[in-house]
Amino acid sequence: MNVKLGTEEIRSVSLFVKMTGVQPKDCLITEGALFFVLDPRSMIVAIGKSGANIKKLRQAFGKNVKLFAKYETAEETIRHMVPTVKAMKINDGVAVISIPLEEKSKVIGKNGNNIKSMKEVLRRHFALKDLKIRV
Repeated sequence: MNVKLGTEEIRSVSLFVKMTGVQPKDCLITEGALFFVLDPRSMIVAIGKSGANIKKLRQAFGKNVKLFAKYETAEETIRHMVPTVKAMKINDGVAVISIPLEEKSKVIGKNGNNIKSMKEVLRRHFALKDLKIRV
């Protein structure tokens, strides 16, 4: 699926590449964070030794920086986005995941930023309409 980026996203991707040497597949910008979608094999390089690249990126952008790995299937991508998934079902473009209650707030994130970003990545790359959480 082709993803179209705006000017701000293109600038962010350019800086990300310059600082990490890794080309992301996608970039989402929210009020409190930047989310980059990468090939799973590039994650270690992008993070850097002891998270050095992430720390530099946070400083440069003045926001939290989060990385998602995009795998071949939506199921595999979701399992890596939310490692604590106990069960998953995808029907009619809607993914429903079951997670432990104590993980719910972390998965949703402040002001729903994490879940909104996950939904958008899944929509853009796998044509999923929604991601729902069950505990």
